Amino acid sequence: MINPSQFYQHPLMNYVLLGRELWMEVLQMVVKVAILTGFGINCDRETAAVFEMVGAESERIHVNRFVNGEKKLSDFHIMAVPGGFSFGDHLGSGRLMGNRLRFGMREQVREFIQNGGLAIGICNGFQVLVKMGLLPGDDEISLTQTASLALNDSGHYEDRWVTLEFDTNSHCVWTKGIERIRVPVRHGEGKFVTTDPNLLDHWAANGQIVVKYVDPNDPYPSSSDELLKYPLSPNASMRNIAGVCDPTGRVFGLMPHPEANHSTWLGATWTRELKPTEHGEGEGLALFRNAVDYVEKKPKKKMTPPRKFYYGIICTFISLIIFNLGNASGDLDYFFSAWILSLIIFTVGLIVEYNHLRRHKAHRLKIGEVPFKENIFTFITLIGFGLVIFCLLLITVIFTGNFDIIGH
Repeated sequence: MINPSQFYQHPLMNYVLLGRELWMEVLQMVVKVAILTGFGINCDRETAAVFEMVGAESERIHVNRFVNGEKKLSDFHIMAVPGGFSFGDHLGSGRLMGNRLRFGMREQVREFIQNGGLAIGICNGFQVLVKMGLLPGDDEISLTQTASLALNDSGHYEDRWVTLEFDTNSHCVWTKGIERIRVPVRHGEGKFVTTDPNLLDHWAANGQIVVKYVDPNDPYPSSSDELLKYPLSPNASMRNIAGVCDPTGRVFGLMPHPEANHSTWLGATWTRELKPTEHGEGEGLALFRNAVDYVEKKPKKKMTPPRKFYYGIICTFISLIIFNLGNASGDLDYFFSAWILSLIIFTVGLIVEYNHLRRHKAHRLKIGEVPFKENIFTFITLIGFGLVIFCLLLITVIFTGNFDIIGH
């Protein structure tokens, strides 16, 4: 009779790591961020990096893959439009990319926001969201443009550090708890303007004018509608506006680059303010952490494993049943034949499941980030498979009447 301890040599044990990662993906629900790329966007890697730093899983995806239906925005929690020079800034910064999203992804974007998705546009990404009409936006998400980003009053490209002050009363989820940060600007068309001054009052009353340029020497709070002198305001934006949100507070955009100050050593003055051993998070990282925290704290939707997950599980069960029958037979030749057959079937299920996990990037372990949680999910997976093996063994014993297997 085959010793039940040999079950531990079954290829099922190789399935544990994959099972652990599926548990982490389905139960833990990692926050997924779609980082748009293509057509001259060039800040996608650092934008992806900052989301990873605060615990999200980011994926850089060419805009055309959404437009062509290869990817769905609904599979993500956050959409990020990074900075760069999309379409070479021809016809105006962000104009052509804005039209690409406005007409090529119109319904996807509307449904994404209506279903609670978050979005951020940084620099050129802010220009895109404004010119496609998503910012400052309206309650209907009509994607009607009501503002723009014009040429800087200085008449040239501005590359300098600025101080930003946030409206702590705003409902914007991205800026919760943030008062001031120092980040760089890198743009030639960053002057926030609108042809309807009444809209500025409406946005201000609605908490949508989230962030303004301020004089770093003025005590907090000091944001004002009175135009700051250059270069405190690098572009002469109306009411010193550096960024706005939509009526929901979940879509946010700004001209400065918070991702460019994710660590203290990236700050312009860290050598004067910190000791070499005092490095840590930069001032811009809080924006991204707020967004990820918001998604994690939202009520979780019931997630159903994909169909291909069941293919893998079915193959596993079949392989275990055959393996149990071979074990219970007591015939060594029959046992080895059953073992080989179960191995083949199980391998098919393993390949199917691995391909699914690879497609969803769940096979990439982030060593050292959440070891406790990973160990918990590994333990749960081991216990789950152990129970399955025990139940199948018990069923086999009952149906075959071979109760001696337990004693061996």
